[in-house]
Amino acid sequence: MSPLAIPRRWLMFLLAILLVVTPLVSQVLERRVVETHLPRAIEEVVRKRNLDPHTLDRVKRTLLPRDSTTWNKEQATGRLAEAMKRKDFFLTKESDGFKIHLTRPEDLDPTVALRTSGNFVDSLSSVIRRYQVLDEIGRPKSTDLDHDELRVYLRDAVKLVDYADVTKSFDPALSVEAVTLPQETNLLRLYGGESKAIGRFFFCCVFRATIDAALGKTVAYKYWSDASGLATPPGNLRQHLAIAKVPAGTPAIVGTVADNFHDPYGRPAKGGNTQIFIPYIDTFPYQEYQLKRGIGSAWPISEIELVSDDRVLWFRK
Repeated sequence: MSPLAIPRRWLMFLLAILLVVTPLVSQVLERRVVETHLPRAIEEVVRKRNLDPHTLDRVKRTLLPRDSTTWNKEQATGRLAEAMKRKDFFLTKESDGFKIHLTRPEDLDPTVALRTSGNFVDSLSSVIRRYQVLDEIGRPKSTDLDHDELRVYLRDAVKLVDYADVTKSFDPALSVEAVTLPQETNLLRLYGGESKAIGRFFFCCVFRATIDAALGKTVAYKYWSDASGLATPPGNLRQHLAIAKVPAGTPAIVGTVADNFHDPYGRPAKGGNTQIFIPYIDTFPYQEYQLKRGIGSAWPISEIELVSDDRVLWFRK
């Protein structure tokens, strides 16, 4: 037996675990982040309707019990469904957001209620993600805009020719924020094929990898980012990653990506992440990373790991 056979087997085994476990990162948020932003997120997705303090506290305790250290979207959806079975409260989806009921609506379908729970948690997660990104870029002063206000703002204040298409790229059910970056900020772009390194749409942010408690070892990448829910166009092959240094004072729009770019069967690319739209930018300094194809016989040491919707993307210089 080769002296390297056992180590390689263990490395491949550990890698297999990573590939299974790591995509769940996009489903999980730190408790402190959720605790900080959950009240405002609930107010936004229910449009501040019928939110007395008792009701708000009841929903918060259901979504984030005291014994949890992290917030998992699937588990939160399950807890909401159980709360509705117990008749603690009920959720319905309205045309302009969600509504919380303390008594069961007569026409509430249990199947629809479960789906509504998932949609409610998805919306909360997107809003919390937006607040988290704003914190990462320095919590700039911002102007909240709804979907109609965004369209007018891009047309009249920003003077964009393609204001309608840009507006459609943001989730119409959630607010966006017009900001000016208070400091130099590293933003990310996935590109390749028809998409180029220089563009107007970015995402954020890069986080430092830590020791994986399940493995007892440092993970195989140095940095990672959540690239799920970006709804990139089909012509974007996502073979390259640009990390751009965007200067302080740059105007930007921060909001949730809408589902977009339907396939031949009418299924859209999934949105839900936070995008940063910079209306006018001719060029910027950036570092380029290339998609690493294949694992080979050695441990895949990579500079950055991106957690995507359906796979893990490894990039290195």
